[in-house]
Amino acid sequence: MKVLVVGSGGREHAICTSVAKSPRVDKIYCAPGNAGIAALAECVPIGAMEFDKLVAFAKENKIDFTIVGMDDPLVGGIVDVFEAEGLKVFGPRKNAAILEGSKAFSKDLMKKYNIPTAAYENFTDPQEALAYLETAKMPIVLKADRPGLDFSFSGLKTSAANTINQAIKQEGELTEQTKADIAFAFQDSVVDTLAIKCKRALKETGYKRLVIAGGVSANKKLRETLGTMMKNLGGEVFYPQPQFCTDNGAMIAYTGFLRLKQGQNSDLAIDVKPRWAMAELPAI
Repeated sequence: MKVLVVGSGGREHAICTSVAKSPRVDKIYCAPGNAGIAALAECVPIGAMEFDKLVAFAKENKIDFTIVGMDDPLVGGIVDVFEAEGLKVFGPRKNAAILEGSKAFSKDLMKKYNIPTAAYENFTDPQEALAYLETAKMPIVLKADRPGLDFSFSGLKTSAANTINQAIKQEGELTEQTKADIAFAFQDSVVDTLAIKCKRALKETGYKRLVIAGGVSANKKLRETLGTMMKNLGGEVFYPQPQFCTDNGAMIAYTGFLRLKQGQNSDLAIDVKPRWAMAELPAI
């Protein structure tokens, strides 16, 4: 059978790794995929939010089954679109994906049905939110209630789009060198923003240890930048080894190992299992 995986991150890499192990699968496509995924699947230059193009590709290539890993297309209703076209697809429909897409919705739902969750407040007025932060106990997490919008990077996506559009106007089309320049510039902006946010959070909390988790921890420049920053601050930085950055379960397990190594034990005994089957991890 032919399988299409939609997405381009570590989650989709893990999905492709598992799908490739099935004797029933003859061909794997990933849209848009990435350099690492290319070793397992044929990457297709179609964005995860380009539903019409993805549907057309699935029909033209006789895709038997589509797996959607990214949050944004799920929240946008890609499963509903595929099902309406009679295509087999795995993932929650739009009305269920909102649980991940809207933190305000999910927290309100948990509160309504008495599902245990951390304390929270929702704000639509910036000044009210700032007033709350003046007396809130730190550390605290801030989330923008819009799919695909990270609080720390609210302006970077627009900035990148404007840079690309301007380059196209000047050159007619993007050369490989221009693409590389934009990619490196965008990476620098993201890394610098993260460094500023982390330094501010460390100052507020007085902490001297920083853990980089998630797929972003595989980024060498980010590790080096935050490593230098923490050294200058007299602190330490921890992050999973790159091979562990394809799966949340593995990252949680490795972070737990680092915590144990520092003599810090958890109050709870938890069996951590990866969400997706992976190649065997080396014993720690």
